[in-house]
Amino acid sequence: MASRGEVYFAMYGDEFEPDEVSAHVGLLATKVRRKGERRPDVPLPRNSSWEISTGRVENDVIDVYEMSEALANQLVLICIEN
Repeated sequence: MASRGEVYFAMYGDEFEPDEVSAHVGLLATKVRRKGERRPDVPLPRNSSWEISTGRVENDVIDVYEMSEALANQLVLICIEN
């Protein structure tokens, strides 16, 4: 039976624009929600969020430590560049 896994980093808050986060860090989010934004697939968000994810992986064996390290390295490189 295959396992599923995903690693992500997310920021949540009342008063911020997710697109400004993307512009500031130079990285497009994999998922964005805006406070009060109406969408048919989710309830009304009470806050905004910006998320970057490895995406869902399905396999017999998933190394979440490896996935976490890859995402952390990507974020660290952005910090060093900025």
